[in-house]
Amino acid sequence: MPLLIAAFFIAMVAYLEAHILPAQAADRNSMIADVQATRFLAYRAGVVAYFAVAQNTCNGASANAALLPNYFAGGFNANSLDPRWGNRCLNGTVYVYEAFDSAASTPPLYENILFEKTGGTAMLGHLDTAGSFFGANFMPLAGGIPKSISNAIAKPALMMVGG
Repeated sequence: MPLLIAAFFIAMVAYLEAHILPAQAADRNSMIADVQATRFLAYRAGVVAYFAVAQNTCNGASANAALLPNYFAGGFNANSLDPRWGNRCLNGTVYVYEAFDSAASTPPLYENILFEKTGGTAMLGHLDTAGSFFGANFMPLAGGIPKSISNAIAKPALMMVGG
């Protein structure tokens, strides 16, 4: 009888290991990616608002410290901004990006959620190490990214173009 009970518990642990834990890990990863995407979009909204209101001409970059007091809805402070986030603006077009260590470190689930949250925009994509921009739909952006923007950004990066 003790052998039967031990076999039952071993079977339960095997089932848990094979079915329940991977599903929980997938849910957890999805929630983390969703929060990251929401935070990035909030950062982008703050940058767009800053350049729309605080700047007469949209050229250059805004330091994150200048954005904090007025342009981010609750919850953002100097410690909560991801150091990989950055922005540039040229001739009225805002470029918001998140730099990654390598193309392999760009989390695909994060990109998919950003793509969904932005309604499948072609203005979301990758800036590769050569400075070429490919949208999340794997199509190159017509006209590309201006060299002055591309040269100023650490690559590879996930980027959103426009406001």
